[in-house]
Amino acid sequence: MESTWTIKEIAQRVHLSEDTIRYYEKEKLLFPKRDINNYRIYGENEFARLKYISVMKYAHFSLKEMKELLKLFDQPVSLECDQRSRKLLADKILSLETAIRHYQMIIESMNSLPIPETYEECESNFEQMKTELLLFTDTIFKDLHH
Repeated sequence: MESTWTIKEIAQRVHLSEDTIRYYEKEKLLFPKRDINNYRIYGENEFARLKYISVMKYAHFSLKEMKELLKLFDQPVSLECDQRSRKLLADKILSLETAIRHYQMIIESMNSLPIPETYEECESNFEQMKTELLLFTDTIFKDLHH
């Protein structure tokens, strides 16, 4: 027999709040069964789906993107399904690669900033730090909006 959990139990298993799980249900990302008292019952499918949603959320998928991918998983395999999922994933990969590049630039910039040890050093390096920060910000901003 399949394992089942209450909302409290599944929330603990997937490290999400009960409110978040209810929100995912409201947004039609999740479809738990109900018992005779109308309490939500979560099985293995819901557990797997919540783990998948958590990973997509961590990867900065929008709610719309999550819905689209989950909808594609729920459909029978078809050429249209394959093409739509490939396009969605290719777009997300490009977006994540861009974000990674930006994070690397941010880290490099932060590593290159002189960290003053005294107030006097801070005061004397302030204009240089400000100039470098503005140049860095400009570079990222242009890349984001090209």
